[in-house]
Amino acid sequence: VLQFSGRFLRRRPGCDCSLLRWQSARQEFEAMGTARSSPSLLHQHPTGWHFLHGLPTPEQLQLHRSLCSQCRQPLSESTDVIRQLNEMWRAVFDCPPPPIPDPRWQRLGFQGSDPRTDVRGAEAFGLRSMSEVVRRHRSTLGTVAVAEADEPDFLFAAAVLNCYAVAVVHLDLAPHLVSPVAQAKAQDSRGLATFLRVCQSEGEVFALQELLAAVVRKMHCEWQRLRSSEQCVTLSRFGEILAKVAVCVEYLLANSNVASTEDFDRIMDIEATRSTVMCNSVARIAARLMRCGRAPDLSSGRDLSELV
Repeated sequence: VLQFSGRFLRRRPGCDCSLLRWQSARQEFEAMGTARSSPSLLHQHPTGWHFLHGLPTPEQLQLHRSLCSQCRQPLSESTDVIRQLNEMWRAVFDCPPPPIPDPRWQRLGFQGSDPRTDVRGAEAFGLRSMSEVVRRHRSTLGTVAVAEADEPDFLFAAAVLNCYAVAVVHLDLAPHLVSPVAQAKAQDSRGLATFLRVCQSEGEVFALQELLAAVVRKMHCEWQRLRSSEQCVTLSRFGEILAKVAVCVEYLLANSNVASTEDFDRIMDIEATRSTVMCNSVARIAARLMRCGRAPDLSSGRDLSELV
């Protein structure tokens, strides 16, 4: 047990090492059997070790399961869907909404006259989150001004839907959704724990909606930066913006300094460059090596070649 603790115990800020009871640790160690030959299995054990490695606790994983079940609730043809869409319209335009279907819904950024077709992939929770974010953050969302313009730069509703997909795919909340960013992957356990710690203190629904608001603000900021630096920017470049936003979300979830939803915008206020992607990748590789029981040796490139 002492040899095991010497290899795996890492002092972390806020970690009380007295939480580890040596007698129970020995019993767990012996009960796992194959743990001697496969040290990484210890990290999958549901008790104790999350305190030492920053992995999600059972309580945090319960919050994740709760979010997953809400994100998968089907979008029914009920009056609640109409109500959420009408609230989104009022939050943006401050006037009575048109009936459904109606071509005027394209002014809000939907692709057709029936907005229910566009939001079907986000399901009921995605639509409710979009409506709540637009209502709550109307004054800070630059995309609202885009929707209000006579000739908008991009489709407001479609952009928010894409931002929602980026967020929930990174958090592994909706397997039915396909990320608009190619090769986007869900966060590992440590990145997931970063978000779930905020969920535990502020509520999982509120935390996800605040993350969506931060992602939308970052998307609009990157779009404005692109338009100010280049001329004749068209919607064909929007995929590049979403790719940069995805990098910033990954950087946010890999950051151990996230303490509340108020940190989302501050930490995501970075320039999404190749160096940022490299930092994220190296951090993930280092974490995987630590879970294998050894410190990363990046000087020779051997560990990189093994794991990339």
